[in-house]
Amino acid sequence: YMQLDGIADIKTNFSNGCASIKDIAKQSERLGIDAVIFGDYARNSIEFGIKPFERIFKNKTESPSVLGRGASGFISEINDNDRQIKETILIPGVETSPFYYWSGSNYDRNLTAHNWDKHLLIVGLSTTPEYEQLPLQNSNLSLNYTDPLLQKFIVMGFLFMVSVGAVYKGYVRTFTVPLMVLLLLLTFNNHPFQSSPFDAYHGDQGMKPYQNMIDYANSKGAMVFWNHMESNSGIRRHGTTKLKTLPYPEDLLKTKNYTGFQVIGDHQIQQIEAGQQWDQVLREYLRGQRQKPVWGYGGNNHLCENQNDNKLGSVRTVFLVREKKRGSLLDAMRKGRMYAVRQNAGNRLSLDEFFIEDQKTGRQATLGQELTLTDFPTLKIKLRSIKGENNTAQIQIIRNGILAKQ
Repeated sequence: YMQLDGIADIKTNFSNGCASIKDIAKQSERLGIDAVIFGDYARNSIEFGIKPFERIFKNKTESPSVLGRGASGFISEINDNDRQIKETILIPGVETSPFYYWSGSNYDRNLTAHNWDKHLLIVGLSTTPEYEQLPLQNSNLSLNYTDPLLQKFIVMGFLFMVSVGAVYKGYVRTFTVPLMVLLLLLTFNNHPFQSSPFDAYHGDQGMKPYQNMIDYANSKGAMVFWNHMESNSGIRRHGTTKLKTLPYPEDLLKTKNYTGFQVIGDHQIQQIEAGQQWDQVLREYLRGQRQKPVWGYGGNNHLCENQNDNKLGSVRTVFLVREKKRGSLLDAMRKGRMYAVRQNAGNRLSLDEFFIEDQKTGRQATLGQELTLTDFPTLKIKLRSIKGENNTAQIQIIRNGILAKQ
């Protein structure tokens, strides 16, 4: 395999980033980065409505996003620049916030949106409709969830038609006309063409909205990664709205069939420590309780250069591929042939060699591969500094969730 230097979860001016897709591509090419996986916000809006007309009479705060500016433009701009920039592969991806819910009230001045910062990175969607039909709150009209919502809509529509008949026949119009208007509003408010089967007014829905997003992405052949699960910015304000998202590392154990999660970012991530959630889900896979293993990637989470000490390329994901093409890179990402690493001042560690060998049969397996052993394995690792400098590194070998050697 050859190794490709990649960066992932990169924001542009399609959402909250400062630079254009073209600027990011050119800067990446100058830095010698082989691949960029974008992670602009799919939809970046939050709204609070007055029940029972919460979808009609509402206050909405919206920031730039892929769906706000147009998914077709996002895809075509990435693909156009991918053809023009010869040395760097460009791959579309979006960061999603599948669900939030409200508690408190404006009257008590404690209105809070919970779990707004629980994010999933989706990589591998290829068409505009696939982006437009992402199961997000406050998003596009959809036919995907009409069945669970249709009954209430039919009841409201029937009552509205009855009220129209009553008005037409002249029954106590001082009463029936306001009732007709009320039922019309309720019918529109409960239309079945919602972008998500979950609303923000019925409390915490647990893992259902997130598993729904994971299942949707899988149905389209895309990959899903949990992002910044221990974010220290989970309690903040979005405009005048209070947001509260507590760390959520346990969600790795509560959801299924996602591709992986962010193992290196701009803060310490505890899930990668021996015996923690990553080891626990991998052991579930080995016991046959999961259909596939869970991989780790490095999230650059880049918005603006030098903002909060964030630099393009400060966190890398290195992919093991047969050829330098988009399809080969996506295949490596899906199958776990990758490792995450920090890069400072142009220097980082390179994992030049990593494989396990069965001493009896001579069979080998590298990153993302499996090996059935007949004897105690040999582990071979070769590390170097890409600048050729002498450095000291601490290596931990974790087996079955236990620190075997250090």
